[in-house]
Amino acid sequence: LAAALGVLVALPLLPARSIAAVELNVLDQVSAPTALLFAGFPGCATVCPTTLSVMDRARDLASAQTALVFINIQRDAHPGAVRRYVEQFAPDVVTASIDDRSAKPLMRALGIRGFDSQRAASTHRGDIYVLVQREQRWQVADVLHTTPSPEMLAALVDASNESGPAEVW
Repeated sequence: LAAALGVLVALPLLPARSIAAVELNVLDQVSAPTALLFAGFPGCATVCPTTLSVMDRARDLASAQTALVFINIQRDAHPGAVRRYVEQFAPDVVTASIDDRSAKPLMRALGIRGFDSQRAASTHRGDIYVLVQREQRWQVADVLHTTPSPEMLAALVDASNESGPAEVW
């Protein structure tokens, strides 16, 4: 058991698989069968630019048609400012902001515990959520807690699109 746990800890890029349904109005704008979702904020100098650039490159490399979705977690950010910020790193991204009322159900569906909108901008990470659409419902197929290479992310997108959400294990 200790050896198995050691292997799990040593492999941070392996995705966490899920079958959670995701209800988010902005996903109604997405026609692709697969989406990469990332939460960040305008003005982020490190995590957001890197993650958005990797997502954009992975979208180009993936065989599956893939949309990029950016969820703004900064409470007072103007939607135009959010879009201009995101487009510096990745064009054609669907953007949305979440408020306190919509944050909790979304964070629960994404498997995020203890979401605090007051501190979200200062504590966010580069988590990327691979979503697949099956039977008119979006589901979390994979979660990456470390930003992978664009090639690795593209391969994961293609695999998730082919297999859909995994069984719970």
